[in-house]
Amino acid sequence: MKPVYIPLVFVAVLAGCADSSLPDITSDISGVPQPDNTTDDTFFNADLLPPSGKNSTLGADDPVDYYRISGDSVYPGGLGNTYNGTLIITLSNMSGDADIELFDSDLNRLSWSNNRDMSDEEITVWYDASANTDLDTRGLHFVKVSLMSDGNMNYSLNYRFE
Repeated sequence: MKPVYIPLVFVAVLAGCADSSLPDITSDISGVPQPDNTTDDTFFNADLLPPSGKNSTLGADDPVDYYRISGDSVYPGGLGNTYNGTLIITLSNMSGDADIELFDSDLNRLSWSNNRDMSDEEITVWYDASANTDLDTRGLHFVKVSLMSDGNMNYSLNYRFE
């Protein structure tokens, strides 16, 4: 006996395809959230951390800040794109509890510091800007500062090479 192949036909009925309550993704007013370029609350909007450091605040409405350290820093005395050495990042002068994390250009977490209370936080890593051959991201790292206590707090974030 020969096998018999029977073609199957599937018919899908899409109910409500004309539902006008769904957003029109081809429209600029579709309600899709757009990145807020005025804040430093995402990796996408990370502020460039200048060699002089940064003083800032965190609070219930702003519990996380992101910064970037770039091999091609626009600040005088900034990082060179071929620097190799020990990078030390410190979070100090805190009026509350916060932690810091360090990420590479692919957002892989490299290191972190999570001391309790208002103790200073410090991350020490080997920095090799030349390890990444992509000229757009050579030497790029991200620092995340996260509020770990209630209320508002001030802090100072700095980095140095040794």
